[in-house]
Amino acid sequence: MPRRQLVLDASTAILLAKIDLLREVISRGAVMMAGTAVDEALARDSHDARMIRVLLDEKNIGRVAAPAGAAALMGDFRIDRGEAETIAVARETGAICATDDGPAIRCCRALGISFTSAIGLLAAMAEAGIVEPTLALELLAKLQRFGRYDARILEDVARRIRAAPSSRKGGDPP
Repeated sequence: MPRRQLVLDASTAILLAKIDLLREVISRGAVMMAGTAVDEALARDSHDARMIRVLLDEKNIGRVAAPAGAAALMGDFRIDRGEAETIAVARETGAICATDDGPAIRCCRALGISFTSAIGLLAAMAEAGIVEPTLALELLAKLQRFGRYDARILEDVARRIRAAPSSRKGGDPP
């Protein structure tokens, strides 16, 4: 299965940084962020913002300009500029959109754009043997504190992680 590019919105980048999984995600393939999403992610002086800035400075995360059409997405789907730009970049490049924003996820579904979330990336990395199940459950507990996930989603991901193989470090990326 070929590796596809990943376009992160601010919320997903921040969540991945908060649980110390962002560097592992970017080591698995090309990652980019739209300009407004970068600005949103760097708006606060926090540990996660500093990590994201370092990864941008190191060129591990590419900053890309939003293509035409982002403004229309804002109006059509009632999403903020950062999410709209992220979705527009994913649509134009054929990349996977990484967002934890409910309206942005609905927009991706409506437009047929592949998407994932921080919790989805964690589950996929555990299932691929990239992250050990024990560590993945610890990271899931952190995501539960930082994110806004429905209890049903948290239970499903915990079940998927417990069923994941152990010690297959370096498996295929999500």
